[in-house]
Amino acid sequence: MGCGASTGTVKNGCATSTVRVPQSFPKPPQNLPPDQATHQLYVRELNMFLINVARNPDAFVKRVERGREIRFAELSMETGMHRAVCAENGWLFVGP
Repeated sequence: MGCGASTGTVKNGCATSTVRVPQSFPKPPQNLPPDQATHQLYVRELNMFLINVARNPDAFVKRVERGREIRFAELSMETGMHRAVCAENGWLFVGP
């Protein structure tokens, strides 16, 4: 019944098994450069991204700004930096 019946000996109603761990593990294979099909897939995805940006550039700008705000908030919390706001004449630093 279940997995316990296939593991080997049974002592006091509990199944026991032996697991062998190798002394060293084989080295993973090196990463290979992309083949033609992978390259074509990447180019198609990049083209679709650029088409979407061209169709709705405001959404792209908002997404970039939101990402910058998130990253800058994380940076300011880690380093205690003041918040920088882009003003017409340059960057305006706002702080306590």
